[in-house]
Amino acid sequence: MTLEDQLMDDVRAGRDIDVERASLIASGCDTEEKIAEYKAKLDELDRKFKTFNFFREHDKEWTAYSLNKFIWSKKGRKYAKGKFRLNDVIDALLTGENEIGNCLGLTCLYTVIGLRNGLELTIVSQPRHVYSCATIGNGFVDIENTWDEGHGKPLEPNGHEADAKALISTLFRSRGNELEDTNRNKADVYFRYAYLANPENAVGLVDFGVVLERAGNIISAWDKYTKAIEKDPTWAKPYARRAYINRQNTAPALQDINRAIALEPANAEHHVIKGDIYWNAGKFSAAKQQYERAVFLEPEKAGAYYGIGMMELFEGSLDSAIENLKQAIALDIKNFAKAYEPLADAYRRRANVCSLFGEHEQAKHDSEMAEIFRIEAEQIKTIKELKETYS
Repeated sequence: MTLEDQLMDDVRAGRDIDVERASLIASGCDTEEKIAEYKAKLDELDRKFKTFNFFREHDKEWTAYSLNKFIWSKKGRKYAKGKFRLNDVIDALLTGENEIGNCLGLTCLYTVIGLRNGLELTIVSQPRHVYSCATIGNGFVDIENTWDEGHGKPLEPNGHEADAKALISTLFRSRGNELEDTNRNKADVYFRYAYLANPENAVGLVDFGVVLERAGNIISAWDKYTKAIEKDPTWAKPYARRAYINRQNTAPALQDINRAIALEPANAEHHVIKGDIYWNAGKFSAAKQQYERAVFLEPEKAGAYYGIGMMELFEGSLDSAIENLKQAIALDIKNFAKAYEPLADAYRRRANVCSLFGEHEQAKHDSEMAEIFRIEAEQIKTIKELKETYS
């Protein structure tokens, strides 16, 4: 049994969790030797902080303030996008790197050192952000960990507050996001861990809903998206996911996607989903407008090109259909390999038209391309069936 498995057994059983150890495991420290190495490094950082905070170590309000200052005490330190693992942030501070961590990595560090120094801390997580909150007497102080003036910074009120164990969930979710494009099965494992570690968090609910959706468990996915909306009605994504899985039911799907668009009008994916809803309802002109809007907002949105290509194939605009379907594949072959089959159909139909008008060279070329893409589509279908059989 791996350390991650042991940790999740403890979480499921409701056992007490050592936040420091759990955060290192969730960050990817996969052996006891690695855990011991980084606990020793934390000991070193803790000694340095106690020296930094020596004269007022019993003043918890000052300690909360001083810890933020300690983390940012070296001139030139910067926020580091994507650096979320606790062990990486520890190394960055000890080796003097300038780019030390992102909001999650820095909040992990603030939490484990803060807990060592008697601070009472909770975590506030939002869809794209996480920060600390310290209980000082009868009051609370927010700590934005991504800059040196973050102590007491007024922050957005919406967010899910949880105890420090919520860091485990957020770390696993970040690891899932990291693997989303390269190892989706492993990513789904981490999304499931994230949900189990903090089942009340809106982001974890949506991520796990997507896992269920991929597995074909649409009813359970719908339940998770609905609970996420209850937790955070100001977040667009659960409305959009619910609209997508309900896209055959025009009125409620449009209600959800319009809510998502109202919350995030510049999100191209929302317009692709709205286009799909209109397509399923037979409102082709409205569908095309949504796909074109998505391309305007995000010129490399593969789903929009796929939608436009399918529309044009339906209308018989074969030249444009071919170009748009090819563009969808070029931009995102992993998710739009399904475009090979309609692309083969578009080439085959254009070959027939060319033959009728005596354009035999073009007809031959298009027939050859149709066969290439037909074979590609068949191979992808076979690989998918094999994966489903042996997974």
